[in-house]
Amino acid sequence: MLEYGSNFTSPQVPEGIVAISANTLRIFAVEKLGTVFNQAIIPLSYTPRHFILHSPSRNFVVIESEHNTYSPMEKQKTLEAKIKEGKRFDPSLLELSPEVFGLPKAEPGKWASCIRIINPFLGETMSKFEFEENEAAFR
Repeated sequence: MLEYGSNFTSPQVPEGIVAISANTLRIFAVEKLGTVFNQAIIPLSYTPRHFILHSPSRNFVVIESEHNTYSPMEKQKTLEAKIKEGKRFDPSLLELSPEVFGLPKAEPGKWASCIRIINPFLGETMSKFEFEENEAAFR
């Protein structure tokens, strides 16, 4: 199910649609209406908020952010504090897949965010910059 969609044009995709579904950015190439769509799934860490095409490199720059969750740095500090305080927790919880179980919930007002560079032809993340404690990137 798609949450948001918009028209999309580039030299490789003259008529396309870009859409968001949960934490996934989807690009649909519309070549002939009535035919089967091609799709590529590129997993993201957080909800995509905005993206642009960097024309010289032909890569996408995607801004991702998520409310009510910890940044990786803040998550590590929270775990270290719990260990230092001697609080018990199940270490196997750290191994739960965010794709299946979602991100760890934090109190309202906490944010996690990153900027990702994606090569759309390879479907790979070329670079990812995680923001530090409680920072969020938007358009």
